[in-house]
Amino acid sequence: MTKKGFTLVEVLVAMVLGLVIMGFGASSFRNTVQRQPVVQSAEKVNQVLQQARSYALAGRKDCGICGCTGLLADRPLIGWEVAMTSSSYTLRGLCGTNPLAPTPFYTSGVQSLPTGVVMTTNPGTAVLFKPLGNGTNLNSDYSVVATMPGVAAQIVSVSSGGDIKPPVWYP
Repeated sequence: MTKKGFTLVEVLVAMVLGLVIMGFGASSFRNTVQRQPVVQSAEKVNQVLQQARSYALAGRKDCGICGCTGLLADRPLIGWEVAMTSSSYTLRGLCGTNPLAPTPFYTSGVQSLPTGVVMTTNPGTAVLFKPLGNGTNLNSDYSVVATMPGVAAQIVSVSSGGDIKPPVWYP
């Protein structure tokens, strides 16, 4: 007479292997969840930089504030600026004849980063995209690093010519 089924040892080995595999999966899932605020922050910063660049390339401005008549009284578009702090960013459209004292015609309001995410910028705290493909106010490449200390970091880079590289993991 033959018995069909598994021995107790076989069942225990299968259960241990299953638990080990589930442990690795749970650890990987936990790491992914912890890094998600950094990924979202870097992507948001990338999107607002792309938006500012797009608006500047198109020469987009508010005619009610800056004027669009073609007369000397019109204030030219200075550009679109993304200003950043360690915990937020703001998009602004600027026009005027004096770049040191521009007239803002659009402000997105302060956009805060998720709790625990810190943003560092180098050099400076703002990028101005000049209108109609005239580059930026940068003398060298600009980097924005979104970090959650002890968890992860991603970097977004802007060249002095205005090219934006998408977020990548930062060592």
